Amino acid sequence: MSDGVVDAFWRFHRLSTSGDREDRLASEEYFWAEEEVSLAIRTASPGVVDLISSLADAAPDDMALAALGAGPLEDLIHGKGSDFADEIEQAAIANERFLRALRCVWFGSSLDDDLRKRLQRFGPPL
Repeated sequence: MSDGVVDAFWRFHRLSTSGDREDRLASEEYFWAEEEVSLAIRTASPGVVDLISSLADAAPDDMALAALGAGPLEDLIHGKGSDFADEIEQAAIANERFLRALRCVWFGSSLDDDLRKRLQRFGPPL
């Protein structure tokens, strides 16, 4: 996926969470990026962990990192986490911003115990 997706994703996030109605309406122009990220997660596309890592690198602030962790990264972990556990671990080791997003994932009881233990070792939620 291109940098264009990453930039548009964060533009959508910023505009859609704005207190200004005009910004929220303008966010529709960038909704396609949100959909593209969601599709990559739902279909377990190759490179999806790299995409999330790129999103972490480009996140504008800590609140955006938290939203990334509690949103797309959590969706990936709960949906196909076992398939991507090695890549997620490698990204958490290599990328501090990815690690910070990972710490915002909710590891609920529906998650496989082995996967939960494997990923929770990276630290408590922030």
